[in-house]
Amino acid sequence: MLLRPISTFSRLMALLLALTLVGYLGYLIRAQYLAQRELQGQSSTRIVRGVEKRADAVSYFLQERMNDVKDITASRDLAVYFENRALGMSMEYGLSASLDALKESLSSYDVKKRLGDKPLFSHILILGPAGETLVEYPAQKSLSRLKQTWRKQVTGKRKDTQIIQDGQQLLLTAPVIFKGTYSGHVVAWIDPALIFHHFVHENHHDKWRTDALLMNGVYLYVTDEKEGGLPSRMLPNLSSIKQGVSVSFSIQPEQSEPVSMIGSLVPVPGSALSLGIFFVDPISAAHSSPRTFLLAAGALGAFILIGGALSLRAATRSTLLQTRLHEQAIREQEVGERNRLLGEEVATRICAEEEIRTLNTKLEQRVEERTAELRSVNEQLKEEIEERKQAEEDILREREKLKTLSDNAPFGMALVDKEGRFTYINARFTKLFGYDLSDIPDGRAW
Repeated sequence: MLLRPISTFSRLMALLLALTLVGYLGYLIRAQYLAQRELQGQSSTRIVRGVEKRADAVSYFLQERMNDVKDITASRDLAVYFENRALGMSMEYGLSASLDALKESLSSYDVKKRLGDKPLFSHILILGPAGETLVEYPAQKSLSRLKQTWRKQVTGKRKDTQIIQDGQQLLLTAPVIFKGTYSGHVVAWIDPALIFHHFVHENHHDKWRTDALLMNGVYLYVTDEKEGGLPSRMLPNLSSIKQGVSVSFSIQPEQSEPVSMIGSLVPVPGSALSLGIFFVDPISAAHSSPRTFLLAAGALGAFILIGGALSLRAATRSTLLQTRLHEQAIREQEVGERNRLLGEEVATRICAEEEIRTLNTKLEQRVEERTAELRSVNEQLKEEIEERKQAEEDILREREKLKTLSDNAPFGMALVDKEGRFTYINARFTKLFGYDLSDIPDGRAW
């Protein structure tokens, strides 16, 4: 029996079916490629957004610490010191006790204000109007071990609060204004390691992933190399990275191929600080790169059956990716709700702090009124003392006049008390009778 040759129509249908299958497989592969690209892009975005949230936490922490420094400048003990100083008290009488009260207040503050088991401020300094040191806490920590470049920025010309970088140190400064006049500064040191470990660093197991705390283009603190961070020689040049823009760069580990990295700097609102994040590019690090699917499209065209199996696998992975994206969206909604609750709590605390400041202001006004009353009483006492001194001087002058008249009288004069004793004789008496006061102790003997 002879076989009938395949017709041209059948061949065209078979070719069309093959092209349709290849096109369908190509569509599935492209969809898989785009899904992986989207997932990996969202992974990078999620990391950067996490850094942005930590930057907001750092901003809130610094704002709280600035409020703490302002509270020190407005403290009752500091106001009493400057009031006593204005009254002209010396260190022996009043000022020394005021400084001791200030030190005790800072010591109590150090015990109450802590983050974990560490104090919020590693060092606090209160300066006078000429930059002289009034109080240093803790006292055993000598300033000679700290850099002094910050003093150029802490002057009476700066009437606002500042965050200053001094080498690897972070300083918060606020002016002391007493009765409308600049009277000094409060300077507080914060250890960058404290901020880094509590707000910036995130525990993970990704090799080369590095968190960084920066200010004015200087690394203050970065993830340690022992924890998987980049060595210092591999850290990127900050001048090549703009705030809020993700950039790509490469590193060359020893005895290994180059690694493609992504870096981004996120500004900390309300300060010159920035948070840096450097991590391996998820696209280049993926074990099954999306580009592999595009290169496999030609091979799958020749192997239709294998392509069908791969298309099923690709569809399954795409569904899994979509599920993960949905789970990630739910987690982001939960984080957003937590941030909203945190914002409400922050607003409540700000209102409470504002009420406390209002009460402190009223208390200071009462103290100033009482001080004015005391000054008025002191002025009255001074006037009474001056009047009594003037009266005593007038009496002395009258006595001198009376003595002069008695001594120069043309007749003899003598004063005898009620006991009969002579208490005074003038020169005329001695000349008339020849006796002086030692010759006539009393009237009877004479």
